[in-house]
Amino acid sequence: MSDATFYNWRSKYGGMDVSMMKRMKELEEENRRLKKMYAQEKLKAEIVQEALKKSGEAVSMQGDGRAPYFGERELINRVFVLPN
Repeated sequence: MSDATFYNWRSKYGGMDVSMMKRMKELEEENRRLKKMYAQEKLKAEIVQEALKKSGEAVSMQGDGRAPYFGERELINRVFVLPN
């Protein structure tokens, strides 16, 4: 192991016991999952927004930047023209 690798490891984990390192790894994994989940939900919202724009209905964003919420059935009716 190179000196640089050792010093990087020591700066990250130095002073931690095994349980603390395990908890840190768990938190890093949870953070990775949450980031992935957020990216997926953001992509879904962008797809819905694009579909609504293409259907001719401009939807304004809420003041905090979040897309407005539509119930599943209402969203389907807005995006897709369903036959009567």
